[in-house]
Amino acid sequence: MLDALFGTDGIRGTTEFTNEHRSRKLTPELALRIGQAVRAAIIGRDPRISGMMLEAALTAGLLSQGLDVLQAGVIPTPAVAYLTRHLGASLGVVISASHNPVEDNGIKFFGPDGYKLDDALEDRIQSLVLDPARAFIPRDTRQLGRSRPAPELAEAYVDYLVRSWRGKRDLSRASPWCWNVLTAPRPSSRRRSSDGWGPGWTSSTATPTASTSTRVTNT
Repeated sequence: MLDALFGTDGIRGTTEFTNEHRSRKLTPELALRIGQAVRAAIIGRDPRISGMMLEAALTAGLLSQGLDVLQAGVIPTPAVAYLTRHLGASLGVVISASHNPVEDNGIKFFGPDGYKLDDALEDRIQSLVLDPARAFIPRDTRQLGRSRPAPELAEAYVDYLVRSWRGKRDLSRASPWCWNVLTAPRPSSRRRSSDGWGPGWTSSTATPTASTSTRVTNT
């Protein structure tokens, strides 16, 4: 386990576990403890193959503590920041190492205001995760959280970009793909969850309603 979690931009490490020259290992066991220690509602990631492993471990930790999770899938980091604020989520998580090599990965957090966490909250998360005496007890069966893929979140972010752009920017030099996305007609309906959710969710909007005071596990 790492001697310190947070660097200048979230939690970074290697998923190349056999590389003895890299001491900062970002393992599924660590991701599980991080999920148990925080109160997140939205998880997004980049296309790295290790992202699926870390997402599964984070989600397992969150579900074990009774948290419901929307899995946004592969999505830009700013999208999770926007969606966390837009949906009123207690915390958003991005699994990404930006431009770094494929064997690297990272876990970034956004608060309910859409901004990165302050140092005090990062220190609190770190103390919980790295405390060897801290045991996270799973909730009883009927109190476990639920998760589901939420591809509609990417569409909501595109809608936000289109609304922000229309009539305000000259994108005549944008790539054809970007131009097609921004000028395409937007559908009037959205896919919604209809299977029902546990406490903290509304089935009509699939919006988490967790309090911002529950972003970190209580001791």
